[in-house]
Amino acid sequence: MNMLLLYKYIQHFICSQRTMAMLFCIYTTCCSFSQSISVSSFKLLDSDLTANTAGTMEQDQNGDVAALIKVVTTQTGFSFDCGAMGVVKTLQKPSEIWVYVPHGVKKMTIAHPQLGLLRDYYFPAPIEAARTYELVLVSGSVQTVVKQTSRSQYLVLKVNPSNAIVELDNEILPTSNGIAQKFVKLGTYEYRVQASDYHTAAGRVEVNDPNNKKVVDINLDPAFGWIEIPSHQEYNGAQVFIDNALAGTIPMKSKNLASGEHSVKIVKELYNPFSQTVKVKDNATTLVTPNLSANFSEVTITVDNDADIFVNDEKKGIGMWTGKLAPGTYLLEAKKENNRSTSKTVEISSSHKTYNVQLDAPTPIYGEINITSIPAMAEVYIDGIRKGETPLFIPQMLIGLHKIVIKHEGYNEYSSSISLNEGTNNPLEVVLDNKKIAEIKMKCNVTQAILYVDGKKIGGVPKSIKLEEGQHEIKVVAKDYKDYILIIDTEKENGLEHIMNMELKKPKPIKWEDVRLTYNWSDVVGMTNVGDVTERYNHGDNNMKLKWRESNKNRCINRMKKKAAKLGASVILLGTPYNKMNPYQIIWQYMPGSAYK
Repeated sequence: MNMLLLYKYIQHFICSQRTMAMLFCIYTTCCSFSQSISVSSFKLLDSDLTANTAGTMEQDQNGDVAALIKVVTTQTGFSFDCGAMGVVKTLQKPSEIWVYVPHGVKKMTIAHPQLGLLRDYYFPAPIEAARTYELVLVSGSVQTVVKQTSRSQYLVLKVNPSNAIVELDNEILPTSNGIAQKFVKLGTYEYRVQASDYHTAAGRVEVNDPNNKKVVDINLDPAFGWIEIPSHQEYNGAQVFIDNALAGTIPMKSKNLASGEHSVKIVKELYNPFSQTVKVKDNATTLVTPNLSANFSEVTITVDNDADIFVNDEKKGIGMWTGKLAPGTYLLEAKKENNRSTSKTVEISSSHKTYNVQLDAPTPIYGEINITSIPAMAEVYIDGIRKGETPLFIPQMLIGLHKIVIKHEGYNEYSSSISLNEGTNNPLEVVLDNKKIAEIKMKCNVTQAILYVDGKKIGGVPKSIKLEEGQHEIKVVAKDYKDYILIIDTEKENGLEHIMNMELKKPKPIKWEDVRLTYNWSDVVGMTNVGDVTERYNHGDNNMKLKWRESNKNRCINRMKKKAAKLGASVILLGTPYNKMNPYQIIWQYMPGSAYK
């Protein structure tokens, strides 16, 4: 009994001590903060996504996501000022005030009408966009912040391939760009990741750190491989079937194929099909080298008369064709325009490797043509070949379309096309029109001038000529005179006499002063003074010789050519040395028809 009383006394004493200690703390707190506002703590809430979550996210005046400072206080009526950068927005929440500020602010002033002012509180950590911070504010009233230890955290699963299905404790999680995430309580979880054409991955993951999210990378192993058939000169273009589905043509590499056995079949015209069973391994390429056996014969077909050769209505060549044909029955034909075709049916067997086939030449199909003209004895041209003179009868002419041209001196040419039919007489009667002739008398001021008409030499002038209707080039030349060239149209002068007076003119004389060149004295061998005089030697009436140094040869020649071109002259480099000291000569030679004094 005494022991029980003693135990109760001790319990009462301990409770009294605790009560006194709590009262002392409350009294101390009230006394400490009755006169001012202060901050007891400031920190980043790393796992708090309020500032970056739709519905609670705000933007500053620049369009950036604002930071959120959760001011923990039981009091209301506070105002906040961040200086020039300003405050984006404030919201009063139970037991705290949400203050949205631009990222990068350095300090904040907190004011209250009754509790006082805290000026220029500098944040101890950088303020970043879209991040959430906690500021515990202590004022004249007792502030109590109840902090519970977090028992949850994010679990992030990063999977490859990105379209894989993710299960966590039998719950399918949504994925975006290969990332699945969930906010979970601390503990152990089972996951399962699966995707088409990949091996499924399963396991356990433990989330035990309340301050950091758990990130797990999961890469699925491929459950597929590939089949590749390389290029081959003989087999390129062959069709490739994998599991009875067309996969491409040689050369080729297949799309993803499930690991395991697959059937491969290769088909090409003129070859027997090739088949093989191929085993595909995980994430590996299996090479297939086909061996196709030939299933054709070499066939040579010849025909006379340059006829076209057809095999089963497909043109193969002209006169002769050699190619490969698979076993079977073929219709061989020889065709030619306006001829009767010939044909032959042949059976090709794989037991014979070569065949030589001679086709009969197609036979011509003829018609008759009877051509007369007024006047008679006109020349007849058919398809550009002279056939004779009218009247003209041709008993055998290939049927079809032909071009007929009939010519007679003094008459306009007749040109037309006619279509001949088999076994019929095709008459053609033509009346030729008289040509229009103009008579022109040519006169010239130079008696020794020579006349050319349309490039043909006619003779001296004066002269009277007759020209057919149309345009003609008149050219008159004479020594020491400029050529006279004129294009005339005789259509308007038909039947009339026309007189042309042609006046030839002499070219402008070229004087020695026109061809003098100016060079530095070092350009010309033998010159000892500087000036505009070159060393000059006269050779007949047409040449001027200059001597130049080896080092300046090309430069001087180019200058001479440019000057000569302006005066109608040419510059020639002699092939033999002038002498040992001066090995090069320049000849200035005037063009025919030029003159100088």
